[in-house]
Amino acid sequence: MRTIDEATAEALNGSRAGDELEVFAWYNGRLAVPTKLDVSDWSLRWDGSASKLVQGVLDLNIADRDGSLAPWLFDDPLGVGGAVLQCRYLVGGAGMVNMGWYRITSNAPKESWYSRVIPEAGHQNEPEARIPYGHRLVMVSGGSTVPVTAQDLTVNLTLDRFLAPEQPPAGAKVHSEIRRIVGDYMPVTIGDDVPDTAVPSGTTYDDERMGAVIDLADSVGARFRMGGNGELQIYMPSTDPVWTVTGGDGGALINVDRSQDIDQLRNIGVARGEQKWTDEAGQEQTRPLQSVATIDIGPIRSGGPAGRIPVFLDSPLLHTQEAVDKAARTLIDNRVTGLTTDLEVTCLPHPALQVGDWVTVTQPIIDGTSVPLTGEVTDISLRRGTAMTLRVRCSTEAVQHVIRSARGL
Repeated sequence: MRTIDEATAEALNGSRAGDELEVFAWYNGRLAVPTKLDVSDWSLRWDGSASKLVQGVLDLNIADRDGSLAPWLFDDPLGVGGAVLQCRYLVGGAGMVNMGWYRITSNAPKESWYSRVIPEAGHQNEPEARIPYGHRLVMVSGGSTVPVTAQDLTVNLTLDRFLAPEQPPAGAKVHSEIRRIVGDYMPVTIGDDVPDTAVPSGTTYDDERMGAVIDLADSVGARFRMGGNGELQIYMPSTDPVWTVTGGDGGALINVDRSQDIDQLRNIGVARGEQKWTDEAGQEQTRPLQSVATIDIGPIRSGGPAGRIPVFLDSPLLHTQEAVDKAARTLIDNRVTGLTTDLEVTCLPHPALQVGDWVTVTQPIIDGTSVPLTGEVTDISLRRGTAMTLRVRCSTEAVQHVIRSARGL
């Protein structure tokens, strides 16, 4: 969670007005525009999917009253040649939360111009210009709107790929190696609880610099995200909720949606391998191996109302019946424990919340009571003048237990 003072945190629940995003443009370590940008519309979104190298994206519409900000050059204040945007969220009636730094990756200015005839003594126009003697036609800027997209600073690491395969230096450890790869692009903070082990021998980085950072973090069970001060955070996942989203008077919850998909269901695990040996004649023989594991109790049991829905694993590495039996049971057990239920939560903005944080959502159920559902925030969307939306990923097993208990089942 981003840093937030106690008074501001208390102001997040219940109705409030006057929330604002302040954005400042910087270039080469200095303010490129002396005042905050005139932002007419904005949105921030973070996607914590494992496949995402860059999690945070900022979209802005910047009002440019005199046309001076509409970029032509790469090193203009809103150009893509290295300009970065500093963002701060002002909570109405309270304090401020730093939302991070974002590099501009695209712009598309929309300019307007109008003509004006002005007096200029002695000016002679071309005969066909139809402008009186002593006057001159000038074009005057009517200002512009500059749509800008910016991404968090990990975009620099995705752009700066390794020029050739590279290996870590002798004696490298995970913490020092992450800092070395990130270099001067941004500060790095590594949680005290993040293990620091030797980088596995034989490690080679092919091209993705950010991918290497993620792999190093993964090797010790850690994750990454960008913090409010533009720092790369390497942290250990924690299931301790940092916020409880409640409804009613003084609460932040507006709505909770969810969905189910039959493609998630599997109740039979089938593992297949093969056993090889050489017979007395010196001929290689092969015998297929197979094992089946089933879910035998509960609402998605095999042969119950849910039907029979197998999942298969074929592996030439499974050489014994014992290995195939274990693989089949592991396959189906992992499918069950890995089932998740995503809650689409609409709530009042909480600018300090980050992907990877855990929250508790009080979900109303049919008889008017509310039950607590706890899960990990995997996506956040925040936009000017609207509510915040979250995707909260909960264990389906835990959700089923909570809802059944609330229903007295």
